[in-house]
Amino acid sequence: NFGEKVAYYFAFMHFYNKALLPLALLGIAMQILHSAISTTAYMRVLPFWGVGVSVIWSFVFLKAWDRENATMQFAWNAKLHVKQIEYPNPSFHGQDVENPLTGEMTKKQTRSWRRGPIYVLGAMFMLLQTAIMLVLVALWVSIYEMLKDKYKAGGLFTTQWFAILAEGIVFGLFVDVIQWNFVVTNMARLFTTWENYPTEEQHERALIRKLFLMDFLNYYTWFFSLAFVYVVPTLGDALTNVFNTA
Repeated sequence: NFGEKVAYYFAFMHFYNKALLPLALLGIAMQILHSAISTTAYMRVLPFWGVGVSVIWSFVFLKAWDRENATMQFAWNAKLHVKQIEYPNPSFHGQDVENPLTGEMTKKQTRSWRRGPIYVLGAMFMLLQTAIMLVLVALWVSIYEMLKDKYKAGGLFTTQWFAILAEGIVFGLFVDVIQWNFVVTNMARLFTTWENYPTEEQHERALIRKLFLMDFLNYYTWFFSLAFVYVVPTLGDALTNVFNTA
């Protein structure tokens, strides 16, 4: 018996994979459609596909999961609303005080306002990560243009193709492995530990929120910067020059 969390995880993954099946079929249809229409028409269809997935499918999925969740709770516990067992956080530390009801010694919880400086520190770290990503994007764009200029012959399996592929691999390894696994994830865990939550559930929720925000910034900053910053006339060149000389 591995407990409620493991059973809940497999139940969610089973439901999630079933919900992805319609998207997979529609994705195959989109790929077939791509071969039947022009690239311009296909690119015009893609925004509707994105809206359908992010707005319609995601909303329906969340509502359906709520119903499935209620069904599981009723089947497992014979009631719709149950409170999850709160396990104490082993890293929690606080002042020992006597519980007036039980007479037992318990640790006094940290007031939420005292976590304010840690929240500010976490926000500053996220801004720093965003700045680092902007610098990396500027560096990546500069190297990309340099490789295209140095190796004129383009096409599949050419020297230019291999050079740009190697650049992308190095960039991906740094962003995904070094920066994310060794820096961002560990810093998120450190900030969450400093926030000093009394239960494992509160600790995990706070950690998930941080990882989600940091993951979003870590992976999408360079997409947004390429799409909305570096393409702006004069601004993109100015930022690239500043970051390259920094």
